[in-house]
Amino acid sequence: MVHSIDEFRDRIAQEDVQTVILSPRIFSQDSFIERVCSVIPFSVHFLDLCGAYERFFHKIPLEAVDHTWFLRNISKPQNVWRDRVKRLLDVGIGVMGMGMMATMLPFIFLVMIMEDGGPVFYRQLRRGLGGKVFTLYKFRTMTHHNSKSEALWTEKHDPRTTRLGRILRRLHLDEVPQAINILKGDMSFVGPRAERVELADLFSKEIPFYFMRHLVRPGVTGWAQLQIPASASVEEGREKLQYDLYYVKNQSLFLDLEIIFKTISIVFFRRGT
Repeated sequence: MVHSIDEFRDRIAQEDVQTVILSPRIFSQDSFIERVCSVIPFSVHFLDLCGAYERFFHKIPLEAVDHTWFLRNISKPQNVWRDRVKRLLDVGIGVMGMGMMATMLPFIFLVMIMEDGGPVFYRQLRRGLGGKVFTLYKFRTMTHHNSKSEALWTEKHDPRTTRLGRILRRLHLDEVPQAINILKGDMSFVGPRAERVELADLFSKEIPFYFMRHLVRPGVTGWAQLQIPASASVEEGREKLQYDLYYVKNQSLFLDLEIIFKTISIVFFRRGT
């Protein structure tokens, strides 16, 4: 601990300090900030506590978020070039997904007919861009009689899952029909998870600023999905929002590509985890 600005300056010089993390309360003390600025010639990089947390953990601490934070970090001009390139990428992935779905459809149809005679596709209402409700498509993985009474929270080993459904979920092939949603513009390939309407409404009531994740299109995969695959409680929903806000704040084509490559790595090399 240091007790004076001179001691602070000496410590930086002696220990070759490169980064200093400042408490948010420091910024309200003009006289102290003025003296801290005297160490700038030492090439010190200053971070506020929120910025440091984001840099080290790649998520935004909800405790540090308020309306001012959104005005400073989220209120930005639209990047038309990035949005167009991302849409072209989505269309390409969507077309490939439709081709993959067409190839799988006859086999999946025959197996489902033999298992329980239920429909191939599962439809569910989700909240997307701007909070708009849309119909999400998946290959059905639960028994026909239970697919309409899905529990609010996702269970890892749901006994209602069919034998084919377990295979589809393990290989993430149940997600392939979301190519329809991507081509329709309801979703992007990368973005925050499109939550069920009931779950999204619950989170909106319990978690401050939850609606801000609807500033971008939801995705089949995303930054938060790589950390926590599916919310199993309000607390996990709060944790995922911190990753979603990180994505909303830092969204770029490079971040999207990083998420895509990490998703591919998980699907093909860590299926059992």
